[in-house]
Amino acid sequence: MQAQSSIRLEPTAKEIPLDGHLGWLVDPEAVLTLDDVREADFSATAPVLTRAQMQPEAFWLRLTLQAPDGPPTAWALETAAERMEMHWADGDGIVQTRVAGIDVPKAERAVDQGYPATVLLTLDGGEVRTLWARVLHDPDGSEATPTLQVLRLKPAAVASHDSRSLGITTGLFFGFLLALVLYTLSLYAGFRDPAFLYYGMYVAGVGLFFATTYRLLFDAFWPATATWSPLLQTLAAHAGPAGYALFIRSFLGPARLGRTLDRLLLASAALMGVGLIVTALGGWLAGSYWSSALILALCGLSLVAMVRAWRAGFAPAGLLLIAFGVLAASTVGFLGPRFGLPRVEWAMEMVQAGIAFEALLMALALSMRVRGLRSEQVEAIEATRQVQESNVALRDALRLRSSLLGFAAHDLRSPLANVLGYAGIIQREATDPAQVTRCGRSIETSATRLLRLIDDLLVTAALDGGHVHVETVPTDLGALVERALGPFALLAEAKEQHLALRVGPDCWARLDPDRFHEVVDNLLSNAVKYTPAGGAIEVEVRATPEEVWLTVGDSGPGITQADRARLFQPFVRLSASPTGDEPSTGLGLSIAKKIVDLHGGRIEVDSAPGDGARFSVVVPASAAPPADCAEASVEAEVGQ
Repeated sequence: MQAQSSIRLEPTAKEIPLDGHLGWLVDPEAVLTLDDVREADFSATAPVLTRAQMQPEAFWLRLTLQAPDGPPTAWALETAAERMEMHWADGDGIVQTRVAGIDVPKAERAVDQGYPATVLLTLDGGEVRTLWARVLHDPDGSEATPTLQVLRLKPAAVASHDSRSLGITTGLFFGFLLALVLYTLSLYAGFRDPAFLYYGMYVAGVGLFFATTYRLLFDAFWPATATWSPLLQTLAAHAGPAGYALFIRSFLGPARLGRTLDRLLLASAALMGVGLIVTALGGWLAGSYWSSALILALCGLSLVAMVRAWRAGFAPAGLLLIAFGVLAASTVGFLGPRFGLPRVEWAMEMVQAGIAFEALLMALALSMRVRGLRSEQVEAIEATRQVQESNVALRDALRLRSSLLGFAAHDLRSPLANVLGYAGIIQREATDPAQVTRCGRSIETSATRLLRLIDDLLVTAALDGGHVHVETVPTDLGALVERALGPFALLAEAKEQHLALRVGPDCWARLDPDRFHEVVDNLLSNAVKYTPAGGAIEVEVRATPEEVWLTVGDSGPGITQADRARLFQPFVRLSASPTGDEPSTGLGLSIAKKIVDLHGGRIEVDSAPGDGARFSVVVPASAAPPADCAEASVEAEVGQ
């Protein structure tokens, strides 16, 4: 056995190399005590560790430090072992012990720092101190690797600075992961796209893995135990990749991947689930190797999937490829030692940097996905709107069909029955000329009513089919209303109604006189029908510089709020009944509204139950033809 030389400490150095100064003593049964090893021979070289052996479960290290002359100096010993018990004798010969390690609970650690695990020493000027460290490393643990960098020696100030830097970068890293998880969850809530949920699962798994590695969860919630640390770390190592496999499959889409590749990605996620179960049952080492092998396989599958989607013209796949390259390089450096590759310095930090950069690129790819989903959402909303409009149109068509059937069964049948009845009377019974005359008048009245119903049906069908066109010319609306008023004056007189007409000057509008005559007829017909005996009907025509107004007001029962909502629909009869039992087809106002729309005008209604109704038709004004002069205001009263 070789004796190890002491290390002369240099306070200005950033790190003190320990090569050739560490003494090694393997303790395969983990039974040696400090008294056993203080006089034992230590080897100057580390034991040869094979993959089958992994690390020994326990071994001892010996290290002799020589402090520089001058004032006391502080030093930090950092370890990657799961547990290290550091012993030395103070000036009075009393043995001091400090405990550190990545799996040592916070309550037992010498320094309140979980990663890297640290022991602080203070040496007087020129002091020589020998340290004995009992190192425990569980081969079933999550950090089981073929080689192990057991100790790093630094000035305490340098270690403190490194710890603060690590804390800042770690805080930023976890803050970034948390923000990314919340972002993806909000996207999932907004779009219900499982790709966002799976990516959030992947990021959460990565965060849990590093949170257990840095002891953040246990230091915060379980400071007195470290039992579950390897388990949680291995569970996270399965959950994250499973989410990544599902994310790649959902994000790229089965149509771009092909059936075989899609199933392989789904199978890799399922196998990660098997690894979760194995780990939860206590097979931490098997679970660790299982996840490592599956992660490497998943890297290959993901690469093929991204290349295939990119070659198919899916632009976000290009960003995924770049992100994958960065993440894969850092992951290989981290997992490589488990498969015989050389250990990479700062492998953990490289993985963090790779994940952060990969997440940024993924965020860009997700933003492209969001834009695509929003476009699809707009298209879906438009398609839904069109379907809803089609459904409304279909319901209206079905309602019209039902209304038309009822109309044909009742309104057309009644006058036809009258015609047939009176014709039969004439043929069988009528011998008196006066009786024949009365029957003939009844037949004429019924036939006229039948002709009006058929005309309304034909006009409604033509308007609904878009077959009605108006040819507008400058028209004196006041004169048109005066001509239309004649027949209704007789009807109003028969019901003892007061019918008044007021026409203002220059009431010229661009109208199709024949078509607009139907509007006037329908408005006057409704006013006479629904105004009680002795009531008043007022008709007014007036002009403004831009518009001409025709207003027909009555003193009838008015219009309820429910009737106003369906006032201009065809085949709709209002809740109020005609005061003289006149027939009503329910087509008049519908026809009037459509003809006014064809003229670029509008119909306004002012009514309340029990207070009559005022219908105002507003159409664009027109200049009078040169041959005509504006007439003076006309005021006429027809009938009493």
